[in-house]
Amino acid sequence: MQVNFQNVEYTMRKEEDELFYNGTLMVAYSSEYPYVTEGRAPGLRRINLQIAGQRLRFERFVKNRMYFDAVADYRRAQTEGYPFRAYDAVQNYTVTYNDNCHFSFYRDQYQYTGGAHGMTVRYGSTFNILTGRPVPLSAFFHPGSNYIQRLKQLILEQAHRIQQKDPIYFDNYPKLIYQYFNPDSFYLIPDGIAIFYGQYEIGPYAIGIQVFVIPWSEVDRPPRC
Repeated sequence: MQVNFQNVEYTMRKEEDELFYNGTLMVAYSSEYPYVTEGRAPGLRRINLQIAGQRLRFERFVKNRMYFDAVADYRRAQTEGYPFRAYDAVQNYTVTYNDNCHFSFYRDQYQYTGGAHGMTVRYGSTFNILTGRPVPLSAFFHPGSNYIQRLKQLILEQAHRIQQKDPIYFDNYPKLIYQYFNPDSFYLIPDGIAIFYGQYEIGPYAIGIQVFVIPWSEVDRPPRC
């Protein structure tokens, strides 16, 4: 049995592909992801199936939407006489927590479709390794508690301290922190719950994805088996 009631065994795997049109590269695609050693625990297979579904959805998006957009861009470039730049699609997973019967990671989806720079979108996932079920943010707080308001306030306090030292956020960042808070945008780390905001949500592109860590001391129900 590959689960010891605390964590899982996994390996990182990689897939790569290139899509061409008339002998010209349209889209380069790659994905690096964790594969959990399944053993006899049914929950581990469910985790692999969830990851496989995430990968498949992104692959379909690349091979359909991105590819056809790239072909249209290529044809336009040929007609109007400007150079075509191949598109790029990368989906990479980072495992951040593997303990106390919880397996957590984030995946960054990077897309370059021409222009000055690409865009990265982050998604967080947390699973109970015994059941293989996704664990929502609410599971770490008492039922009925106003945990979202509490988290927003803790994030705002952290952002305020950062802004005082180095004003990197938009001027209206307090409003944006409340506006763009997403209870699905989190993952676990050894020090607590990491809650993140996407590019452009609370600051300019240059500051990237912003992560705020809520320490376990502020969490009602830390992960346990």
